[in-house]
Amino acid sequence: MPRRQFYMSFDIPMKTTGAYNRNSINGIGNVKGAVSKNNIIRNTAEKCSSAVLQRGQKIKLSDNRLKFYFGWNVKNSECDLDGSAFMLDSSGKVISDEWFIFYGNPQSPDKSLSYKPYQQNNGAEIDINTSGINPKVQKIVMSVTIYEAFEKNLNFGMTENVYVRIAESSRNSEIARFDIDDCFSSITALVIGELYRYNNEWRFSAVGSGVKRDLAGFCRMYGVNLA
Repeated sequence: MPRRQFYMSFDIPMKTTGAYNRNSINGIGNVKGAVSKNNIIRNTAEKCSSAVLQRGQKIKLSDNRLKFYFGWNVKNSECDLDGSAFMLDSSGKVISDEWFIFYGNPQSPDKSLSYKPYQQNNGAEIDINTSGINPKVQKIVMSVTIYEAFEKNLNFGMTENVYVRIAESSRNSEIARFDIDDCFSSITALVIGELYRYNNEWRFSAVGSGVKRDLAGFCRMYGVNLA
């Protein structure tokens, strides 16, 4: 199997491209949840509904074990998308390089977060146990980038149906989803969302913000030292 080298001397297998259906993850349903006045969407064990998030909305997460399912379709077969997570401290930087989680470094040092790319280039899964997250970690930024976007003149206008779905492991049920349907040709990287501490709880913020950076650019922005 051909392999590619990344900036931090990780040896990484190439992936293939395939179609993906954002509405068929593990048979999870699509039921809208309620939005409160303070823009925090609330889900409880009694209300097994799925909240449809919009940009800027936030959701309280009550379960310690969570699954984040990322997916996308590509209109250009050259587009090779990758998910990643940056585990940041109070300074907004990674604690150390090992706290940058992606296909070449799929587990955090505290083992609270693991990254699982799908066999085809159509999505990824991030599993998180919030009770095991290092106390220094204040925020986890989740992003999607296009491999060699600048070299191959690729952009998110060549993709569609980018989304994330959040599920509670204990009930294996979806609690929220965030669909990003307006992917523009001016961006090459996307922050899908952020998991962050608020008082003694964890919340997820639907960001959906695109920039003209590659994965290396994200690494520099969040303090990862590149080889």
